[in-house]
Amino acid sequence: ADDQKNFDWVAEGMDLIEPVGKGHFISETNLLAGRAQGSYSKDSWDRLQVLRARHDPGGLFHSYLGSGDVV
Repeated sequence: ADDQKNFDWVAEGMDLIEPVGKGHFISETNLLAGRAQGSYSKDSWDRLQVLRARHDPGGLFHSYLGSGDVV
């Protein structure tokens, strides 16, 4: 019953930390808020996208982005 209240609490905390944060660990973020990319360096993120496109073009495996789409 309190799901939305808890989602809002997490989002507020993430917004407050954003100006002073330097990133985050992939499993310690709200992936639905579009924060997955901040868990990787630009080069690593780009490489991950290439690997996903090559090895899972149909999106068989669940995506860390909240969907099966390769981005």
